[in-house]
Amino acid sequence: MYSITEKLNSRFNTAVILAVTVYIVLSFITAIDFHKKIAENSAQINLILINNNLNNFFSKVEKEADALKDAIYLLHDEDEIKRAVLHRMKKIDAVNLVGIMLNNGKYLSFIRTENGEVKFLGQSEPGKPFIGDDGDISDNYSNPESRPWNKLPRGTYSKWSPWYNCYGIAGKKCFSFSLRPSEEEKKSFALKLIHLDLDEKYFSNFLNKLAGDSDILFMEQNKRIMVGNEKSMLHLIVRDLSGSYNISNNSGNYTDNVISLPRLPDVRFHYFHYQKSEDTNINKYFTLMFLCGLVCFCLLWYIVEKITRKIKGESSKLIEHLKKLANSVYRNDTIDIVQNDSGEIVELKKIINNISDKYKERMDRLLNLVSYEQGSCFYINKAIIETNNKTYLAIGMLCIYGLEFVEAVYGSQKFHEIFNDIKSKISQKYSKYCDIVKISTETYLLLCHTDCEEFIEKLSVLNFPEHIFCIRNIYIHKIAICENFSGENVSIYERKLKLALTAMRENKESEFIFYDDIKVHELDQKVWVAGNIKKAIASNELYLVYQPIVDMDNNRVVGAEALCRWLSCENGVIPPSIFVPVAEEIGLIKELGDFVLETAISEFGVFSCEYEVANDFLLHINVSPWQLNEFDFHTRVLTLINAFGVNAEQICLEITESAVKDINDSFYNNINILKENGIKISLDDFGSGLADLKKLYKVRPDSIKIDSEFTSGIFDETNKVVYFISSLAREENMPVIAEGVETESQARELQKLGFSHVQGYLYQKPLPFSEWHIDSKPKKRK
Repeated sequence: MYSITEKLNSRFNTAVILAVTVYIVLSFITAIDFHKKIAENSAQINLILINNNLNNFFSKVEKEADALKDAIYLLHDEDEIKRAVLHRMKKIDAVNLVGIMLNNGKYLSFIRTENGEVKFLGQSEPGKPFIGDDGDISDNYSNPESRPWNKLPRGTYSKWSPWYNCYGIAGKKCFSFSLRPSEEEKKSFALKLIHLDLDEKYFSNFLNKLAGDSDILFMEQNKRIMVGNEKSMLHLIVRDLSGSYNISNNSGNYTDNVISLPRLPDVRFHYFHYQKSEDTNINKYFTLMFLCGLVCFCLLWYIVEKITRKIKGESSKLIEHLKKLANSVYRNDTIDIVQNDSGEIVELKKIINNISDKYKERMDRLLNLVSYEQGSCFYINKAIIETNNKTYLAIGMLCIYGLEFVEAVYGSQKFHEIFNDIKSKISQKYSKYCDIVKISTETYLLLCHTDCEEFIEKLSVLNFPEHIFCIRNIYIHKIAICENFSGENVSIYERKLKLALTAMRENKESEFIFYDDIKVHELDQKVWVAGNIKKAIASNELYLVYQPIVDMDNNRVVGAEALCRWLSCENGVIPPSIFVPVAEEIGLIKELGDFVLETAISEFGVFSCEYEVANDFLLHINVSPWQLNEFDFHTRVLTLINAFGVNAEQICLEITESAVKDINDSFYNNINILKENGIKISLDDFGSGLADLKKLYKVRPDSIKIDSEFTSGIFDETNKVVYFISSLAREENMPVIAEGVETESQARELQKLGFSHVQGYLYQKPLPFSEWHIDSKPKKRK
């Protein structure tokens, strides 16, 4: 048997390869020239865009000033003017200060603080101090009338002032736009002048966005650079005798362009565009390439024509065979392979004979196509996996972080380029072993149906092209479970993997975790906890126990720590070491913390009514940093204390030392207000983060507690750490409480080191107040 295609290919391929090789070489040379021209055009386009955007930026600030002036039209009451200005400032991102000079000589200043709030300061007359709404008196006694923004030429009603040194802030520059009512408008306004100070940081970020990641853009006034993008700060910029600016380490890759804005006659913007130097003397090759391509195609046409004539006779025979095959298919006849059939005819007959056997397979493929993403082999709908219900040997998940950073910084074109590279890499490595489900742009589910070991090995070493990970903030988390399951259960395993990935989210580097049988069991337990903890809080499956804190000097109970326990109707006792971390991972730690806080205070209130609790008895309650980060947390605590009639001085809130890292401004504010109301603060697990002692001094706790790990290791090298903590506490006059004391020898050693307050199973295990030992309970009230 012979093949017509083989004859054609053997004569045709040589000519094609030769022509394509010549064409590729010449195209590459020509592309270099095109690249340079495109770069030059891009620089001009960028220059126009930057010029337009700068005009729009300053125009926007001027329009905001007009809008602000319109907002206080016909307003003569100072409070109404303040409200109007405060309302408008919320909509003006580019401005960090608004100043208003009133007709009565008063000066009103509205300053945006670092946290975004607007602070008001007023000056009754020049030279007087500035006073805020809260009565705070500033040490600023400046005269606003002497500032550059107050000097508008006669007949001018608005202008941009030159950059000047801000009053009272060393090294800070101010750039202001001033606006005053016209002669016709003066009767309708209670003000002489409005000025808006440009936010230097906001403007610098704006220049960053305009210039991109390679170009340099800065603003110059009076032969001085006033502000620029981040790239301009990384280079030494030198001004020569002619007044031109140059990049000191420029190797010819930067081209300088100057932008002048009519509204800012004293200001010039310098835009240095980064461009690779290329050989420009190659245009002659374009004509040569065109002529060579023309010759090659003419040659190919001649060769194809010659070959076509030679096989014309054989093609006639092939056509006759095809006609017969078409009739046989129509009649559904059996098609037999004859010895004299050509290779093409044999293949056609095989295909036709297998059509009926592959009908179901083709229907399945059609169904798959509906659930496929065009241009890849990925499923986009888990329903097809559940419907097919295939058996899988393992499952994995990829989660790629940082793609939104790429789109925000480099643009959608770069984002799609990297995204397509990632999909191509995943398809190339795993389509042979897995069904791949695209959950989202960043997340992919890999369902392994063959060769589990190779799948795990490839997943553990998966890397992407170097040009992807050279971009900062892009990293990948990978996780895998080697376990047989059916497709109908894919959603269950997806939830498992997503929960497992939350434990990795703090790691900002690529990581792979393989879940063996033990880890899978732990993961199943976490999945169950995540799905039931909220129900447990609502159905009272959670309860509190209290472990006494004992003064070893007189063997007296001086306090207790509230500890949360979970007795599940379905799974029995769930350790806090399991459900507390899960609550943190799924965002329920606030609800759990609120439950512990309210329950502990209410039960202590009942306990205090029934027993004669000493005034120095302290109830220790663990609180989460997420609770302290809420601005009104102190209000909730004080409300609960008042509601249940508890003495605030008998409440001590424990904060883990490591948690002091994850805080905001409300954290310290809550602590200060709580301490002012008599509530004590204790730093728990002290020693787990001793590198952060600066934060310790800022919190200023009333006591510290050392973890049971230090107590259990008191007789080895840990003894030195415990001694250091004890010495530090004595210097700061802070009581230290040792947790996890289980033996008399530990208690004696702790006494030698200066500890007096301890808690642990040596004295009593955690129990409800009602079940405390008679020795631990105070006297019952009569």
